[in-house]
Amino acid sequence: MKLVSFTVNNYRSITSANKIAVSDITILVGKNNEGKSNLLRAINLSMTALRLYQDPIGIRRSRILYDWNSDYPVSLQKSNRKKKESEFTLEFELTSEEVLEFKNRYNHQLNGYLPIRISFGQDNRPELKVVKNGKGSKELNQKSRYICRYIAQNIEFNYIPAVRTEDDALREIRRQVMRELTSLENDKRYKDAVQTISSLQEPIMEGLEQVVKATLSNFLPNISDVSISFENRITMERYRDVSIRINDGQDTDIQNKGDGVKSLVTLALLNNIHINDSGMSVVAIEEPEAHLHPEAINRLRDTIYSLSGKSQVIISTHNPLFVNREQVDKNIIVEDGVAKQANNIRDIRNVLGVKVSDNLYDAEVMLLVEGETDAISLKAILSEKSKKLKTAISTHRLSIMPMGGTGGLSYYLTMTNQLIGQAVVFIDSDEAAKQAIKKALDQHLINDKNYILCTCDGMKKAEFEDSVTINIYRQAVIDKYSVDLNTGKMRNKSKIWSDKVQEVFNDCGKLWNEDVENEIKYVVASCICKNVKNAIDETKCHVIDSLVSIIEAKL
Repeated sequence: MKLVSFTVNNYRSITSANKIAVSDITILVGKNNEGKSNLLRAINLSMTALRLYQDPIGIRRSRILYDWNSDYPVSLQKSNRKKKESEFTLEFELTSEEVLEFKNRYNHQLNGYLPIRISFGQDNRPELKVVKNGKGSKELNQKSRYICRYIAQNIEFNYIPAVRTEDDALREIRRQVMRELTSLENDKRYKDAVQTISSLQEPIMEGLEQVVKATLSNFLPNISDVSISFENRITMERYRDVSIRINDGQDTDIQNKGDGVKSLVTLALLNNIHINDSGMSVVAIEEPEAHLHPEAINRLRDTIYSLSGKSQVIISTHNPLFVNREQVDKNIIVEDGVAKQANNIRDIRNVLGVKVSDNLYDAEVMLLVEGETDAISLKAILSEKSKKLKTAISTHRLSIMPMGGTGGLSYYLTMTNQLIGQAVVFIDSDEAAKQAIKKALDQHLINDKNYILCTCDGMKKAEFEDSVTINIYRQAVIDKYSVDLNTGKMRNKSKIWSDKVQEVFNDCGKLWNEDVENEIKYVVASCICKNVKNAIDETKCHVIDSLVSIIEAKL
């Protein structure tokens, strides 16, 4: 079972959010005070009310979830409409096995979907209805309490608010401690011999400490130790007394740590989140960027996106780093109390106030290359290799950005992320380039699938020009410099192109410096544009086709 859509009408600042699709990861984006957080709270309210609706005591408790005076839009409270309710609809999709199980339990054949509508009126009392038309709907709604229980058993929901204190972190620790240790309640040794409990629990606690430490170390590398303890190891109900100490240079209780550490503890634990027997979970996170510095945000983004592989994740944010660049329609724009699916990156940039230059305004993918001549050459080569890329370049959906060397790679990746662009890196395969890529990977500015080093067969390191057929530019170099590059030195696989050209120029008694090198690279780029079909030596370089495939997949 999974949540596939939700609808919110007339709740706080949200007047209309109709059938918002929920996928593995759904991003709610918008400016501050536009309603993103209220959408997440609406989902939390709905899921909590659904869970509490299972029993009479829960129904009474659910009345404290909603206050009509503050939760129903103030602008509508004095209107003439008869029905003044906040209304929420959650639509769940069942597997074929669950459809059969549902039929056996409740004698009702579903079409694979189960919509639940929850409404709150002026009495703050929740009303729940299974939204099904046709025969059997009345009978089905008479079993709504049991259906709520069925849903709660098959899908787990976790809500992480924007304000994360040590209580939130401890709550998550407590929840995981309880889940891990509850398995012992059915152990006969536990029932018959309470005195053995401590020894049985010790390895579990140590294991949990190690998992928490390993997870947190991804965000706080200076952590040397994490310890979890609780007052009473015998009575399961007393596990609320759990405490956690973190040694990040100072061994102190989490209560005495800064907001950034508290926030990371809470969010990092999501990596170790328990998934129920059905394997389904929904995690809603409000402003994951709160209290965090940029590098931690990059790491956290990777963690959240990896979490979407085992849970459905819904986050609200006004930070461009969390925008889903590869699947734009998975972003939901919240503006003026209305939520709608994003159609393009431009709309997301507008709502987040991201300022970009005119030539980048429509850019979805930004190809980062080392120099201006690389950009000139690749524009011609990619346009020749792919009609899709040719169109993307002409319509500015694909922008090729020269960085002026590999030293600025981290800066350009950071800028691309802030502009909500998808970055692809294509640079030489020399030592400086490899170090730049490693640094960017360590900083979580890029992942392994989004870069290509320009390699050539038989060469440990290479420049882009090593992949170009010499005959393309040989005559142009002769005409300009009276130097013939068709020599044995140019076939040396142990040296990069610029070093080999320098040797040939020196042998011919020609001046060689950075300006001359740049001039020759412009000559090569110009020749590539004139004879692009034969520019790349396919016998030496195979990575261009891979580059085309990577960029095409992102457009």
